[in-house]
Amino acid sequence: MLFLIAMNKKKSGNILFWVFLVLLIIPQSRKTIQIGLNKALGIFSPSQINEKDQVIINDFNWKLIDENGVTVNLEALKGKVIIMNFWATWCPPCIAEMPDLQELFDTFDTEKEISFLFVTSDPFTKTTAFKEKEGFTFPVFRPLETYPKELEHTTIPQTFIIDKSGKIVVDKNGVANWSSEKTIQLINDLLSK
Repeated sequence: MLFLIAMNKKKSGNILFWVFLVLLIIPQSRKTIQIGLNKALGIFSPSQINEKDQVIINDFNWKLIDENGVTVNLEALKGKVIIMNFWATWCPPCIAEMPDLQELFDTFDTEKEISFLFVTSDPFTKTTAFKEKEGFTFPVFRPLETYPKELEHTTIPQTFIIDKSGKIVVDKNGVANWSSEKTIQLINDLLSK
């Protein structure tokens, strides 16, 4: 009898495994599963870089364009805390962390000493439709030229927190919990300096 129960559990496990595998193959369900898995992985707050390892952005002369066609130069944001997220509408890890980034964006008054730059190479038609569908209100930018070498990255999502002096204090690749108390406290500390 115990042998039959053990066999049924093994068969059930195998069936669930194969169903999961098939769902990953089907494009309509694959993205949803990937987003869910990335959300589960993104429960941790990003870590601050040790002070001795923090890099200063030497060249702030980097031009971007926003959704309204306004050109912004990173130079104009010097002296502010900058939250910079590189992302794409097709990227499941990016989509998984967007609600937390939106919550972080909503937490701070961007008229003060903080700026949020959500940078993508996606066309604005795609990003606008994505934001409307998801209810996001953060500003989206496209680069007009190559970004500073200190912001180099090979994968997305890639998020940087830059202090008022131009030092990169957080350099996070992958999903993170951006709306955590730890992250909010870090940003408040940077704003108070």
